[in-house]
Amino acid sequence: MSAEETEIALAKRAKQSSLILGALSSAQRNDGLQKIHDCLIAKQQEILAANKLDMRVTAHQSSKLTLLRLPSCSLRRVFYRNRL
Repeated sequence: MSAEETEIALAKRAKQSSLILGALSSAQRNDGLQKIHDCLIAKQQEILAANKLDMRVTAHQSSKLTLLRLPSCSLRRVFYRNRL
């Protein structure tokens, strides 16, 4: 998948997510945001390590960006579980 195709796919997923979030109550959205917060805190060291590696790779290969896969927090599951 090219970088452009990846960007388009991510934009489509963001749009779908916005529709789901729009259908949730404030309490459900707040609960989902709290779960995202908890997941990010739990994975903080892994995220920072991946970012540090990405910065090193980018510094050595400045002509092309390398996207590294971050640890999965199953954030999609947080919102699908709270759907109406």
